[in-house]
Amino acid sequence: MGKQPLENSASPGAQLLLSPGTTVRCPACEQEFSLEQGFAKKALEHLEEHSRGALAAMESQVKHEVERRAAAIAAERQGAAQQQIAQLEQLIEQVAIARQSPGRSALAGGAGLRPAAAGVACGTGCKRR
Repeated sequence: MGKQPLENSASPGAQLLLSPGTTVRCPACEQEFSLEQGFAKKALEHLEEHSRGALAAMESQVKHEVERRAAAIAAERQGAAQQQIAQLEQLIEQVAIARQSPGRSALAGGAGLRPAAAGVACGTGCKRR
């Protein structure tokens, strides 16, 4: 191991006590590697950790956006369904009124027309007008 000080090109005047090519041994697994490889590995691990965090944040944003869009679509469909229900209820009410007053047809605009005059058969199947 050479202990010749080296100048760091990133910050002039700063000195390294060991060469980046100096071999060291891991105290846990006893694997040998250069200081340069060790620092590169540590930097890659740091980058991987931050990448995982960034990916998790992006996934969360995408999930939130999908949920927001799904809620908007559901609300739109619910509104359309409620409109259809209101229209059907109104039609049912008109039919009920027409059945209660045989001389008038609510479906024919309440103009006092007989059902046959509104284009409706008389109910016996004769289709007389």
